[in-house]
Amino acid sequence: MHFRITAQYVNFTGYHITMSAQAQRVRPAAPTTIPDGTSASEQDMLHAMRQFRQYNEAVETYLKWLEFEARISRIDAWTQRRLHNETVDVLSANVDRFNQQLRVYRARSNLSRSRVPEAVH
Repeated sequence: MHFRITAQYVNFTGYHITMSAQAQRVRPAAPTTIPDGTSASEQDMLHAMRQFRQYNEAVETYLKWLEFEARISRIDAWTQRRLHNETVDVLSANVDRFNQQLRVYRARSNLSRSRVPEAVH
């Protein structure tokens, strides 16, 4: 009888830990600021580019996690696709905003070949 209670406790604890770990995984936040291309310095643009590359890597990790969660049936395929698509849409919108400001910066600076490449997308 004691073993049975312990087994239920372990199962409950394992379930509880699994749910906590799942609840803690959230979509990566996009960089909070995008430099204004009309007034930003090259350093500002380089810093933003590095932030966007880190953001892109975090999104890739999150998308892999979503695939894993769906594969082991912690989330259903519909939820995985919905979260995947929402995440990619947010990433695309933010990268597009950065790239737009980068084009403004390059045009202002007459830098067709600036050291600041377009954000990874």
